Amino acid sequence: MTTVALIDSDVVGYRCAASCEPMSTKPEREPVDFAIQRMDELMWKILATTEAEEFRCFLSGGDNFRYLIYPEYKANRVKPPPAWLDECRKYLIQHWKAEIVVGYEADDAIGMSHKDNTIIVSNDKDFKQLIGKHYNFVTDMFDEVDEDTADYNFWRQMLMGDRADNIIGVAGIGDKKSEKLLTPLTPRERSELVLDLYNDPARFTMNMKLLRILRSMEEYHDIIGEIHESVIEKSEGQKTPTTDSGQDSGDIPSTGKR
Repeated sequence: MTTVALIDSDVVGYRCAASCEPMSTKPEREPVDFAIQRMDELMWKILATTEAEEFRCFLSGGDNFRYLIYPEYKANRVKPPPAWLDECRKYLIQHWKAEIVVGYEADDAIGMSHKDNTIIVSNDKDFKQLIGKHYNFVTDMFDEVDEDTADYNFWRQMLMGDRADNIIGVAGIGDKKSEKLLTPLTPRERSELVLDLYNDPARFTMNMKLLRILRSMEEYHDIIGEIHESVIEKSEGQKTPTTDSGQDSGDIPSTGKR
């Protein structure tokens, strides 16, 4: 069976662009050519190390549904992006056939595409909620996540939240306490415990949608449908009463093969 690498190009582009930013050891920003060279080197390293016969690269576009659910999503990210990030993204699209996804994130596109013959390529810990093979190109480590571990990782993140994305979990619960609470439990017991600790079904449901990586387009359409229904309900509840008259007041093959 052909091995397909699913590459988190958001991270590839950002890291290589950021590597050119000024720092104490190099006060001047390096040229964009340096970032592009590092991207090529990293991409070839990924393909060689994973021994993938094919690959797909994903970049996050706009209109992420998570902002509709929670306007404060990632609002804590005030640091400006690296200067060469746009150039790096364009290069990934033109030379590595990166696919831009709209309405959701690159993480979700990877989750939807993940099969028995794919390997997830990223250093993002969020992917550990997905069963299967993983390769971290930063640590150069492989990992295989089983069903119970994937379930545990998701509920642990629900308890802890995600500071990087401005998602608040359960107050007072961090690494050690979440591990102690969840380790001895079954998947059903974990979900029941986390729901009880939230003590707020609406926030619990919202965080599940924010933190869970999508597995299919059907899941995405279901969430969008719920958002639209909620908007309609709110607008109907705010309608102005009518009057009596009824008036309102590179050279890489396009198939992604090596």
